[in-house]
Amino acid sequence: MGEISTVLTQRLGCRAPIIQTAMGWVAEPSLVIGSVEAGAFGFLGAAVMTPDEARTKILDVRKGTDKPFGVNF
Repeated sequence: MGEISTVLTQRLGCRAPIIQTAMGWVAEPSLVIGSVEAGAFGFLGAAVMTPDEARTKILDVRKGTDKPFGVNF
């Protein structure tokens, strides 16, 4: 997929104006990594995690991609 430049993509640093929402118990690191690598902006669903779980999973996403992503608390 090519890049689609919009205000959203410019501000979030993604290639497509698509946001993968932070669904609790679903928006795990693998989904976030897959979404951002495909060009969307992904959110890790950390609102349902303990602080230690959130820390570990944020690090997992950072290890899996160098693309920007969000974290929902």
